[in-house]
Amino acid sequence: MIDIAFAQQTGHGSSPVGALLFQLVFFIALFAL
Repeated sequence: MIDIAFAQQTGHGSSPVGALLFQLVFFIALFAL
């Protein structure tokens, strides 16, 4: 689960909602590719 680790790594200073949103967008981008 690279997307979850990436979201947790990038969302350390922001709210958990932002990290969750980023994780969702990252997963959709990976799935679309």
